[in-house]
Amino acid sequence: MTMRPRVIRQFCDGPFGQVHVRRAGDTGNKPGLVCLHMSPKSGRSFADILPYLAGERRVLAPDNPGHGESDLPPAQPPVTLEDYARSMWAAVDQLSEGPVHLAGYHTGSMVAVEAASQRPEQVLGVINISAPVMMPEEARQATETYAPLPIDEEGSRFSIMWQRVLAHRGPGMTLQMAADLPRNYAAKLDLFQFIKDVPADWEESLPLEGEIGEYVVYARQERGSTNWFVGGITNEDARSVTLDFSFLGEGTYTATVYRDGPEADWETNPYDAVIETMTVTADSTLDVMMADGGGFAISLITQ
Repeated sequence: MTMRPRVIRQFCDGPFGQVHVRRAGDTGNKPGLVCLHMSPKSGRSFADILPYLAGERRVLAPDNPGHGESDLPPAQPPVTLEDYARSMWAAVDQLSEGPVHLAGYHTGSMVAVEAASQRPEQVLGVINISAPVMMPEEARQATETYAPLPIDEEGSRFSIMWQRVLAHRGPGMTLQMAADLPRNYAAKLDLFQFIKDVPADWEESLPLEGEIGEYVVYARQERGSTNWFVGGITNEDARSVTLDFSFLGEGTYTATVYRDGPEADWETNPYDAVIETMTVTADSTLDVMMADGGGFAISLITQ
């Protein structure tokens, strides 16, 4: 198994106080790489990928002034891209050696270009991801749309920011995924096959069993299809349910069962899960155990 460099967090001196930096790898045979984040994010955006980039090179991901854990710049005059670039160079001067490559994401791509213009002799290349290249009218609209949101007692700024997150979520991304960190799902991608398979348009919905406030089991038929999808969830009490598949049509179905593993616990071991595949018919039954705070999902695809 390949041992990848770990991410180290540290501070260095910058033009507005201390600059917080994530780094991985040692200075070596390959030129360094500096990853520059978008606003209003931080270098944390690159935390998961830094170890993969740090083979034979040092990789840095600084927080811009006023972002992440870097010190705030003065309120006046307003901070500029030039200031972000100067802050980046302060970190590079202290934590890297020789010329570097710059990789910028969104706002970071603008910082990368500015940094390259400040010290062209120290930049070997610039990688820009989602660079905000806009016509004047597009820039005006973006400025109005993403103007700073004032703080109020209703907390409307958080509602607006959450709606923006949802507006850009991809297909199959649940609310939990939108609110969580990708790293929590990277090791369990096989469990997401159910989310890929499950439709959003239903022909029929059947409550199979349940008790108010205790648990519920539902079956839904995909519109225009003979495929069915079953889901169950329980409260803080673990329980077993016996599923009766008599609602299925004629023929045989491939059942893929996503259920709690034997050691599953909502608080101490929430990711323990088992995936099983079997053939069922309308005459079949299946016992499914739900852990405390757990549940299950089953796709029933016509063979």
